Amino acid sequence: MSDDEQGWQWLAGTEHPAPPTTAPGDRGSDDEAWQWVTTARSITPTLPARAAATSSHLRPGRRVAAVAGMVCAVLVVAAATVAALSATASGPEVSTGPAVETADPTAPSTSAPVVAEPAACLGVEDATVTDSDSDGTDLTAAIAAFQYAYYARRDTAAALAVVAPEAGLDPAALAAAITAVPTGTEHCVGITPITSTAAEVHLVELRPDGRRADYLQLVNGRADDAARRTLITNIQGR
Repeated sequence: MSDDEQGWQWLAGTEHPAPPTTAPGDRGSDDEAWQWVTTARSITPTLPARAAATSSHLRPGRRVAAVAGMVCAVLVVAAATVAALSATASGPEVSTGPAVETADPTAPSTSAPVVAEPAACLGVEDATVTDSDSDGTDLTAAIAAFQYAYYARRDTAAALAVVAPEAGLDPAALAAAITAVPTGTEHCVGITPITSTAAEVHLVELRPDGRRADYLQLVNGRADDAARRTLITNIQGR
């Protein structure tokens, strides 16, 4: 292994740079309104003294006509009064249409916060895209766990825990490769399974200085009864 191939000596990398309404007034009952008529009928008109004296000399027919005229006048006045009161009690016209609901500007927003995509994952399009660890048992989980142990945990033992012995990875060489990666380097891995024991991988390495390298890999694995999960048996460039 040459000094400048920092652990990925088997890979070829490419660097990349309702308006308010008015309630109607209380409306009096019909009986209350017509009390004005009853009251009006009980009014005894007062005639001037001279007219009263003269009326006693009126003939019976003229007396009946005079009384009838006064009663009619009283009824007309009472009817006009009732009409005026009814118009006043009816109040302004009120809309009966449905109330219009308006949005409350002070109500808190219920929309979920937007989570920014990790910078290293930009442009990675696979069935699974992650920069996190995984405790699953399939090949996809093994690949995610290996890369997380390599870049985030920087832990050789954790990386080898998901690799089968026949993969031939030397622990010392793997530890040296992990150490050579600058601290703070981010990673992202895209995984597209081909079968239960094979998957295409797009690995991105984003260093603190902004340099980015993309690795395209083919990873194989097998089920391991003792480990109760799939272990990686081979990693090669494609």
